[in-house]
Amino acid sequence: MGCSEVDVLVIYPQDPIDQMAYMVMYGKHYGETQIDPFLAAHFERVTKIYQDSEVEVRFNVVGSQQVDLSGIGASDWMVQLRLALMNTPVTNPAYTPYIEAVEELRSTHGADIVVYWRMLDDGAPAVSGAGSIGGGADEAYVVLSHRMMRPISAAHELGHLLGGQHGDGVQLVTGVMINGGAVAAREIRTVMTSATNLGFGDALHVWRFSGANATLQGDVNCAWLLDNADTCTLVPPAIRLGDVDHDTVSNLRAMAPIVAAFRGAPRHATPTPSPTPSPTPSPTADCNGEPETSRCWGVREYWGADRPAT
Repeated sequence: MGCSEVDVLVIYPQDPIDQMAYMVMYGKHYGETQIDPFLAAHFERVTKIYQDSEVEVRFNVVGSQQVDLSGIGASDWMVQLRLALMNTPVTNPAYTPYIEAVEELRSTHGADIVVYWRMLDDGAPAVSGAGSIGGGADEAYVVLSHRMMRPISAAHELGHLLGGQHGDGVQLVTGVMINGGAVAAREIRTVMTSATNLGFGDALHVWRFSGANATLQGDVNCAWLLDNADTCTLVPPAIRLGDVDHDTVSNLRAMAPIVAAFRGAPRHATPTPSPTPSPTPSPTADCNGEPETSRCWGVREYWGADRPAT
Protein backbone atom coordinates (compact mmCIF):
# COMPACT_ATOMS: atom_id res chain seq x y z
CA MET A 1 0.00 0.00 0.00
CA GLY A 2 1.33 3.42 -0.95
CA CYS A 3 1.33 6.46 1.27
CA SER A 4 -1.30 9.09 0.48
CA GLU A 5 0.17 12.60 0.55
CA VAL A 6 -2.27 15.19 1.93
CA ASP A 7 -1.14 18.77 1.41
CA VAL A 8 -2.09 21.20 4.18
CA LEU A 9 -2.35 24.98 4.16
CA VAL A 10 -2.40 26.61 7.62
CA ILE A 11 -3.88 30.09 7.91
CA TYR A 12 -3.86 32.26 11.02
CA PRO A 13 -5.09 35.78 11.86
CA GLN A 14 -2.17 37.59 13.49
CA ASP A 15 1.53 38.27 13.17
CA PRO A 16 3.49 34.97 13.18
CA ILE A 17 5.47 35.99 16.26
CA ASP A 18 2.27 36.67 18.18
CA GLN A 19 0.71 33.45 16.87
CA MET A 20 3.68 31.50 18.23
CA ALA A 21 3.98 33.35 21.56
CA TYR A 22 1.78 30.99 23.59
CA MET A 23 3.50 27.89 22.22
CA VAL A 24 6.94 29.27 23.00
CA MET A 25 5.96 30.57 26.45
CA TYR A 26 4.68 27.18 27.60
CA GLY A 27 7.25 24.98 25.88
CA LYS A 28 4.86 23.50 23.33
CA HIS A 29 6.93 24.45 20.29
CA TYR A 30 9.31 21.46 19.83
CA GLY A 31 12.24 23.84 20.15
CA GLU A 32 11.11 25.85 17.12
CA THR A 33 10.44 29.57 17.50
CA GLN A 34 9.51 30.29 13.87
CA ILE A 35 6.07 29.33 12.65
CA ASP A 36 7.01 27.33 9.54
CA PRO A 37 9.49 24.98 11.27
CA PHE A 38 7.02 24.63 14.15
CA LEU A 39 4.18 23.61 11.83
CA ALA A 40 6.44 21.16 9.99
CA ALA A 41 7.43 19.52 13.29
CA HIS A 42 3.82 19.54 14.45
CA PHE A 43 2.42 17.78 11.40
CA GLU A 44 5.27 15.27 11.45
CA ARG A 45 3.87 14.21 14.82
CA VAL A 46 0.33 14.14 13.45
CA THR A 47 1.56 11.91 10.63
CA LYS A 48 3.21 9.62 13.19
CA ILE A 49 -0.12 9.11 14.99
CA TYR A 50 -1.70 7.94 11.74
CA GLN A 51 1.19 5.78 10.61
CA ASP A 52 1.63 4.17 14.03
CA SER A 53 -2.06 3.26 13.71
CA GLU A 54 -1.23 1.64 10.32
CA VAL A 55 -2.90 4.34 8.26
CA GLU A 56 -0.57 5.14 5.37
CA VAL A 57 -0.98 8.90 5.03
CA ARG A 58 1.37 11.83 5.35
CA PHE A 59 0.33 15.42 6.08
CA ASN A 60 2.63 17.90 4.35
CA VAL A 61 2.51 21.60 5.19
CA VAL A 62 2.68 23.27 1.77
CA GLY A 63 2.16 26.74 3.13
CA SER A 64 1.29 28.93 6.09
CA GLN A 65 -0.10 32.42 5.81
CA GLN A 66 -1.38 35.23 7.97
CA VAL A 67 -4.81 36.39 6.81
CA ASP A 68 -6.69 39.63 7.40
CA LEU A 69 -10.19 39.52 5.97
CA SER A 70 -11.42 42.68 7.64
CA GLY A 71 -11.74 44.19 4.19
CA ILE A 72 -14.81 42.04 3.59
CA GLY A 73 -16.59 44.44 5.88
CA ALA A 74 -17.29 42.76 9.21
CA SER A 75 -15.59 44.04 12.36
CA ASP A 76 -15.85 40.52 13.79
CA TRP A 77 -14.35 38.93 10.69
CA MET A 78 -12.54 36.23 12.68
CA VAL A 79 -15.87 35.05 14.07
CA GLN A 80 -17.40 35.14 10.60
CA LEU A 81 -14.47 33.25 9.08
CA ARG A 82 -14.82 30.46 11.61
CA LEU A 83 -18.57 30.27 10.96
CA ALA A 84 -18.05 30.24 7.22
CA LEU A 85 -15.52 27.41 7.35
CA MET A 86 -17.76 25.36 9.60
CA ASN A 87 -20.93 25.84 7.55
CA THR A 88 -20.08 24.56 4.11
CA PRO A 89 -21.42 24.07 1.53
CA VAL A 90 -22.38 27.71 2.02
CA THR A 91 -26.06 28.38 2.62
CA ASN A 92 -25.65 31.90 4.08
CA PRO A 93 -24.57 34.34 1.34
CA ALA A 94 -22.72 36.42 3.95
CA TYR A 95 -20.15 33.61 4.24
CA THR A 96 -19.40 33.39 0.52
CA PRO A 97 -16.66 36.10 0.43
CA TYR A 98 -14.78 34.35 3.23
CA ILE A 99 -14.85 30.98 1.48
CA GLU A 100 -13.81 32.60 -1.80
CA ALA A 101 -10.83 34.26 -0.09
CA VAL A 102 -9.76 31.00 1.54
CA GLU A 103 -10.21 29.06 -1.70
CA GLU A 104 -8.01 31.53 -3.56
CA LEU A 105 -5.23 30.88 -1.05
CA ARG A 106 -5.87 27.16 -1.17
CA SER A 107 -5.55 27.12 -4.96
CA THR A 108 -2.38 29.22 -4.83
CA HIS A 109 -0.74 26.67 -2.54
CA GLY A 110 -2.33 23.60 -4.16
CA ALA A 111 -3.57 22.45 -0.75
CA ASP A 112 -5.92 19.53 -0.29
CA ILE A 113 -7.15 20.89 3.04
CA VAL A 114 -7.04 24.16 4.95
CA VAL A 115 -6.47 24.43 8.70
CA TYR A 116 -7.52 27.68 10.34
CA TRP A 117 -5.48 28.18 13.51
CA ARG A 118 -7.40 30.69 15.59
CA MET A 119 -5.91 33.28 17.93
CA LEU A 120 -6.66 33.66 21.61
CA ASP A 121 -9.72 35.72 22.53
CA ASP A 122 -10.92 36.15 18.94
CA GLY A 123 -14.55 36.56 20.00
CA ALA A 124 -15.66 33.21 18.60
CA PRO A 125 -17.11 30.45 20.83
CA ALA A 126 -14.50 28.71 22.95
CA VAL A 127 -14.75 25.33 21.25
CA SER A 128 -11.53 23.42 20.85
CA GLY A 129 -11.82 22.31 17.28
CA ALA A 130 -14.16 21.42 14.46
CA GLY A 131 -14.13 19.40 11.28
CA SER A 132 -16.57 18.04 8.76
CA ILE A 133 -17.26 14.31 9.05
CA GLY A 134 -16.24 12.70 5.78
CA GLY A 135 -16.54 16.04 3.99
CA GLY A 136 -15.90 16.51 0.30
CA ALA A 137 -13.47 18.87 -1.40
CA ASP A 138 -15.78 21.82 -0.74
CA GLU A 139 -15.76 21.05 3.00
CA ALA A 140 -12.06 20.36 3.46
CA TYR A 141 -11.59 22.77 6.33
CA VAL A 142 -10.47 22.20 9.90
CA VAL A 143 -10.62 24.80 12.66
CA LEU A 144 -8.39 24.59 15.73
CA SER A 145 -8.48 26.94 18.71
CA HIS A 146 -5.19 28.59 19.59
CA ARG A 147 -4.23 26.25 22.44
CA MET A 148 -5.25 23.15 20.51
CA MET A 149 -2.52 23.17 17.88
CA ARG A 150 -1.47 19.91 19.50
CA PRO A 151 -0.79 16.64 17.64
CA ILE A 152 -3.64 14.71 19.28
CA SER A 153 -6.10 17.56 18.67
CA ALA A 154 -5.13 18.03 15.04
CA ALA A 155 -5.21 14.26 14.47
CA HIS A 156 -8.72 14.18 15.96
CA GLU A 157 -10.14 16.95 13.75
CA LEU A 158 -8.42 15.63 10.63
CA GLY A 159 -9.84 12.25 11.62
CA HIS A 160 -13.34 13.71 11.29
CA LEU A 161 -12.50 14.94 7.80
CA LEU A 162 -11.35 11.41 6.95
CA GLY A 163 -14.61 9.89 8.19
CA GLY A 164 -13.91 9.20 11.87
CA GLN A 165 -16.59 9.77 14.50
CA HIS A 166 -16.55 9.95 18.28
CA GLY A 167 -18.49 6.72 18.59
CA ASP A 168 -15.73 4.84 16.75
CA GLY A 169 -13.30 5.51 19.58
CA VAL A 170 -12.36 3.26 22.49
CA GLN A 171 -12.42 4.07 26.20
CA LEU A 172 -11.12 1.64 28.85
CA VAL A 173 -9.24 1.36 32.14
CA THR A 174 -5.91 -0.41 32.42
CA GLY A 175 -2.66 -0.35 34.38
CA VAL A 176 -0.32 2.43 33.22
CA MET A 177 3.08 3.82 34.17
CA ILE A 178 3.58 7.45 33.13
CA ASN A 179 7.18 8.35 32.35
CA GLY A 180 8.43 5.41 34.40
CA GLY A 181 6.38 6.20 37.50
CA ALA A 182 4.27 3.85 39.61
CA VAL A 183 1.65 1.67 37.99
CA ALA A 184 -1.87 3.00 38.46
CA ALA A 185 -5.27 2.25 36.99
CA ARG A 186 -5.92 4.96 34.40
CA GLU A 187 -8.54 5.71 31.80
CA ILE A 188 -7.19 5.31 28.27
CA ARG A 189 -8.84 6.78 25.17
CA THR A 190 -8.05 6.53 21.49
CA VAL A 191 -7.78 9.63 19.30
CA MET A 192 -11.44 9.98 18.29
CA THR A 193 -12.98 9.17 21.67
CA SER A 194 -15.25 11.74 23.30
CA ALA A 195 -17.05 10.35 26.33
CA THR A 196 -17.95 10.83 29.97
CA ASN A 197 -15.01 10.40 32.32
CA LEU A 198 -14.85 6.96 33.99
CA GLY A 199 -13.63 8.31 37.32
CA PHE A 200 -9.93 7.38 37.18
CA GLY A 201 -8.58 10.90 36.95
CA ASP A 202 -8.07 12.84 33.75
CA ALA A 203 -8.21 10.53 30.75
CA LEU A 204 -5.00 9.80 28.88
CA HIS A 205 -5.24 9.89 25.10
CA VAL A 206 -2.88 7.42 23.46
CA TRP A 207 -1.52 8.34 20.04
CA ARG A 208 -3.53 5.63 18.31
CA PHE A 209 -6.81 5.28 16.44
CA SER A 210 -9.16 2.43 17.14
CA GLY A 211 -9.10 -0.51 14.73
CA ALA A 212 -11.03 -3.74 14.44
CA ASN A 213 -7.89 -5.79 15.11
CA ALA A 214 -5.76 -3.19 16.89
CA THR A 215 -3.96 -4.06 20.12
CA LEU A 216 -1.47 -2.15 22.21
CA GLN A 217 1.09 -2.91 24.88
CA GLY A 218 4.36 -1.50 26.13
CA ASP A 219 5.40 2.10 25.51
CA VAL A 220 3.23 4.56 23.58
CA ASN A 221 3.00 8.33 23.37
CA CYS A 222 0.09 9.67 25.39
CA ALA A 223 -1.06 13.07 26.55
CA TRP A 224 -3.48 15.15 28.46
CA LEU A 225 -5.04 17.32 25.79
CA LEU A 226 -3.30 20.56 26.75
CA ASP A 227 0.05 19.01 27.65
CA ASN A 228 3.13 17.80 25.85
CA ALA A 229 3.41 14.10 25.11
CA ASP A 230 4.37 11.70 27.88
CA THR A 231 5.43 8.07 27.62
CA CYS A 232 2.74 5.70 28.84
CA THR A 233 3.82 2.13 29.54
CA LEU A 234 0.86 -0.24 29.46
CA VAL A 235 1.35 -3.23 31.71
CA PRO A 236 0.62 -6.71 30.27
CA PRO A 237 -1.51 -8.13 28.87
CA ALA A 238 -2.03 -6.25 25.62
CA ILE A 239 -5.26 -4.26 25.39
CA ARG A 240 -7.71 -4.25 22.52
CA LEU A 241 -8.10 -0.90 20.80
CA GLY A 242 -11.24 -1.68 18.87
CA ASP A 243 -13.58 -4.20 17.31
CA VAL A 244 -15.92 -4.31 14.33
CA ASP A 245 -18.08 -1.63 15.97
CA HIS A 246 -15.16 0.61 16.94
CA ASP A 247 -12.97 0.81 13.88
CA THR A 248 -11.73 4.26 12.93
CA VAL A 249 -8.76 2.91 10.98
CA SER A 250 -10.85 1.39 8.18
CA ASN A 251 -12.56 4.72 7.52
CA LEU A 252 -9.27 6.61 7.56
CA ARG A 253 -7.65 4.17 5.14
CA ALA A 254 -10.56 4.48 2.71
CA MET A 255 -10.74 8.27 2.84
CA ALA A 256 -7.02 9.14 2.80
CA PRO A 257 -6.49 8.72 -0.97
CA ILE A 258 -9.73 10.58 -1.64
CA VAL A 259 -8.65 13.60 0.43
CA ALA A 260 -5.16 13.44 -1.13
CA ALA A 261 -6.82 13.94 -4.52
CA PHE A 262 -8.86 17.02 -3.58
CA ARG A 263 -6.37 19.25 -5.41
CA GLY A 264 -5.10 16.88 -8.07
CA ALA A 265 -4.14 13.24 -8.45
CA PRO A 266 -3.20 11.49 -5.21
CA ARG A 267 0.59 11.30 -4.92
CA HIS A 268 2.02 7.86 -4.02
CA ALA A 269 -1.49 6.70 -3.16
CA THR A 270 -3.27 3.49 -3.85
CA PRO A 271 -6.29 3.61 -6.16
CA THR A 272 -9.49 4.91 -4.63
CA PRO A 273 -11.19 1.96 -2.94
CA SER A 274 -14.53 0.80 -4.25
CA PRO A 275 -17.13 1.31 -2.98
CA THR A 276 -16.01 4.57 -1.43
CA PRO A 277 -17.55 5.91 1.77
CA SER A 278 -20.23 8.53 1.30
CA PRO A 279 -19.06 12.07 1.99
CA THR A 280 -22.47 12.85 3.43
CA PRO A 281 -22.08 13.50 7.18
CA SER A 282 -23.78 11.08 9.48
CA PRO A 283 -27.09 12.47 10.78
CA THR A 284 -27.07 10.12 13.76
CA ALA A 285 -23.66 10.86 15.23
CA ASP A 286 -23.78 12.66 18.54
CA CYS A 287 -21.63 15.58 19.58
CA ASN A 288 -22.02 16.84 23.15
CA GLY A 289 -25.57 15.50 23.37
CA GLU A 290 -26.83 17.15 20.18
CA PRO A 291 -27.36 15.68 16.70
CA GLU A 292 -24.39 16.02 14.40
CA THR A 293 -25.48 17.15 10.95
CA SER A 294 -22.17 18.11 9.42
CA ARG A 295 -19.92 19.36 12.20
CA CYS A 296 -18.35 18.02 15.31
CA TRP A 297 -17.56 20.85 17.69
CA GLY A 298 -15.01 20.44 20.47
CA VAL A 299 -16.55 18.68 23.44
CA ARG A 300 -15.70 19.89 26.92
CA GLU A 301 -15.15 16.45 28.37
CA TYR A 302 -12.96 15.33 25.48
CA TRP A 303 -10.75 18.35 25.43
CA GLY A 304 -9.99 18.28 29.16
CA ALA A 305 -11.45 21.74 29.64
CA ASP A 306 -11.95 21.16 33.37
CA ARG A 307 -8.19 21.08 33.83
CA PRO A 308 -6.36 24.38 34.41
CA ALA A 309 -5.39 25.83 31.03
CA THR A 310 -1.73 26.72 30.69
